[in-house]
Amino acid sequence: MTLTNNMTPAVDYEPEMTGQAQVFLSRFAQAFDPTSEAQPAYKPNALTVFNKRYPRKDDHGAPTETPAEVHWRIAANVAAVTMLYVEGAQWQEGDPDPEIVDANRIPFPFSTAVRQYNWLNANGRLLKPFWAVVEAGFDAWLDQAKRYYNELLVPLVFVPNSPTWTGAGTPLRQLAACFVLPINDSLIAGPASIMQTLTDAVAIQKTGGGNGFSFGRLRRAGSTVSTSMGQATGVVGFLSMLNDVFEHIRQGGSRRGANMGVCPDWHPDVIEFINSKVIEGKIANFNISVAVSDRLMEAVMSGGVWQLREGGPDGAPVEFTWEGKIVKEVPAIDFFNLITTNAHVIGDPGSLFIDTANRDNPCPMQYRYESTNPCGEQWLEPYGNCCLGTVAIQQFVREDGTFDWAWFDRVFELAAEFLDDVVDANGYVPAVPKLEWAAQNGRRIGLGQMGVADALVKLGLRYASRTGLDFVSQNIERMRFIAMRTSIRRAAERGPFPWIPFSMYDGELLERNDVGAQLPVTMVDEQGENTLYLWKPPTRHVPHERDFGCPTSDWDEITAGIIASGIRNCCQTTFVPTGTVASTAGVEGYGCEPMFALNFVRTMMQEGENILLDYPSDLFAAALAKAGLTEAQMLDIAAKVKRNEGSCQGIMEVPEAIREIFVVASDLSGTEHVAMQAALQAFIDNSISKTINFPNSATVEDVREAYLAAYTTGCKGITVYRNGSRELEVLSTKMVAETSNVEVLDQDHWPIIRPLPIPTSAADEGLPSRTFSVQTPFGKMRATVTQLPGHPDRPFDVQVSIGRGGNDVNSFAEALGRMFSWGLRLGGDVRDGADYLIGIGGTTQERTLRPDRSLSLPDAFGKLMLSWAERNANVQTTQTPARDDNYVADTTKLCPECRQASLTFQQGCSMCITPGCGYSAC
Repeated sequence: MTLTNNMTPAVDYEPEMTGQAQVFLSRFAQAFDPTSEAQPAYKPNALTVFNKRYPRKDDHGAPTETPAEVHWRIAANVAAVTMLYVEGAQWQEGDPDPEIVDANRIPFPFSTAVRQYNWLNANGRLLKPFWAVVEAGFDAWLDQAKRYYNELLVPLVFVPNSPTWTGAGTPLRQLAACFVLPINDSLIAGPASIMQTLTDAVAIQKTGGGNGFSFGRLRRAGSTVSTSMGQATGVVGFLSMLNDVFEHIRQGGSRRGANMGVCPDWHPDVIEFINSKVIEGKIANFNISVAVSDRLMEAVMSGGVWQLREGGPDGAPVEFTWEGKIVKEVPAIDFFNLITTNAHVIGDPGSLFIDTANRDNPCPMQYRYESTNPCGEQWLEPYGNCCLGTVAIQQFVREDGTFDWAWFDRVFELAAEFLDDVVDANGYVPAVPKLEWAAQNGRRIGLGQMGVADALVKLGLRYASRTGLDFVSQNIERMRFIAMRTSIRRAAERGPFPWIPFSMYDGELLERNDVGAQLPVTMVDEQGENTLYLWKPPTRHVPHERDFGCPTSDWDEITAGIIASGIRNCCQTTFVPTGTVASTAGVEGYGCEPMFALNFVRTMMQEGENILLDYPSDLFAAALAKAGLTEAQMLDIAAKVKRNEGSCQGIMEVPEAIREIFVVASDLSGTEHVAMQAALQAFIDNSISKTINFPNSATVEDVREAYLAAYTTGCKGITVYRNGSRELEVLSTKMVAETSNVEVLDQDHWPIIRPLPIPTSAADEGLPSRTFSVQTPFGKMRATVTQLPGHPDRPFDVQVSIGRGGNDVNSFAEALGRMFSWGLRLGGDVRDGADYLIGIGGTTQERTLRPDRSLSLPDAFGKLMLSWAERNANVQTTQTPARDDNYVADTTKLCPECRQASLTFQQGCSMCITPGCGYSAC
């Protein structure tokens, strides 16, 4: 008996369900009490982030769950699907007919298993009536839930992606983090039309997911639309439209969803696409990347010509058929240089090496990769989505500096089981049913790591050093081995992913090691070559020089297991950014990144509020203490590290051995960053989210070398960021040829003054700039001041930001910078502009007693620019007057006379301690 997906729930189900639900709810409540079990130990900052993001909240925004209750909610709901696979759950002759169950009639956590229960029944894996399945699997479910709680979540050694925290056991139900949606060349007709994709994307973002899009199927801008005889909008037009819509869509009311826009390197609109973000703020809700093919890279390295083409027959993307009409030819190196120059100037676009990715496509008979998720760690098929989770590997480093490989194996095995269960427990987005279809057929998971930098530091290894890469290589190989071994065991117990025939994991093809004679015609390209690459054991780039005691991974065992049982998950591993999840786990190095800084302030935006969290490096402090430094010496070093942009390099008071180990992102070369990414990619079957950080002084050539190195070492993509880089309008605006920027009409009119143009050399050589910061009532304001070569005393452009953007405070700061820059380009003096701003007050002021504290954003910015002018003119800045630290200000009230946050309560009276004010309430 096989059910169909359109069956309705049994009409007599609800009365029967009510009594049984109460019985099982009572059993569940008595089985485990998280308040009496082990509790997660969050650091203060981590607890702040956790309580803002993950617990259920009341109408006033206050958490209604303790951390332990949140952890148990996750563990119990994800493990609930265990009931579906136990012995005794399968339908047998004589049992009541299988049914499609309405999850809305069943309480959590039981309802978490309903969607997969219905899926199995509708696809031939028939189960007993739902409550009979619960009876059969109740004990197995609780055992697995307790393991997830005690061994993964409470120790904070494994953290699933944020949607799992917010969706498991809640009405959202959606547990996946990243999605890719197709866009076909049709405005409203068809399931992947532009407007339907927009509707699907909004539905996904409302549940907390981010989206990736490839615009390669859209016709070029200006081409004729046959139905209306109008002109096509093109890639950038629709990119801008989507960006504007997403500007108004927030996830859970707190933040805008992330998006990735991809354009193939052959598309006629690709040059406009590459330049689409150079105007500041124009495309603010998208990361953009070019899908770079082997053909382009070969042409770049051989000095060939690059052809931009129309789409092929039937609207197929050109990279599928390569039969499109040539629209334009350009030197390949010039085209490549445009990509890398823009990346140098503004950080966009990234490059996605699409052919490299598709060689690892596990299911080429089903789809071809066209795009990644917003951060680039997941190549996904159309409607593909993925559940992600990361292990904090610094926890496996023992006090004696050795690595606990046995615990490592246990955690990664259980974490792989957890993510496989998430595929079943996920409610997906009911408005977009193809998401469930894609996830169930591929069963893709993304198991990764965070705290790589922390682990290296605790092992005494420099990030990206030769021995550091040895450790990373051994560690990642073991992770991949454990993930695959677990997936094979799960396939034997629960079945392989349904798309396994003619996939890279097809057991029959692997056993015969013969692809060609058995492939369908659709899997042979135009040259008659196979497009299916069978799985083979991964290999390291170079032999290891140092053995860290990692157990030997028997890859022959994996091959034999796939042949015998298949594999449960078509993809298993990845590296994600882990911003919030790393913060909650107390990790200093997010994902696979080096430490950002040894002391920094993180701005967390939640529900329109900027929350400032100070992050000093506990590992750095512990190393200094272990080296015998006094508390006074450590405080002095901490102050110098802050002034040194979070780096200890060049600070001689820090012991040399510690300086060698504690490198931060800006201390590393682009080559070192790429070497780390390549070492990881060798054992990661999907992709990696990593930023290649450059100092502000890096050249365009440095960026080009990094892009080439990433391609030649097998990376599947690359993103760069040059410190202090910003969004100049230089690459998309016409240059003004006039040497003078003043035009006088006549004596009766004011002169019209044109802003000074950006020199044409800026596109290739960049412009020198420095970044300064100042504390404001809303957090740390950063101002990047750009100067023209040969004019060190005349700033030319100022970019101002607070936090990561996306809120009104940051938009006001950005506007300050833009208008100030406009005045500078008109010939205004820095001091004059600063004087206009200094002294502007507001109701929200910097909560400190410093006489030079900021009264408002304009006041802070004016003081910052005046400080810059005085520094450049070698003028001694005014010293901060001493103050009596015994005075404690009431920062919640303002002085009614001077409007400063400086009221104190002394001798039974409210008094103001601002110099020169003298207000007293008595």
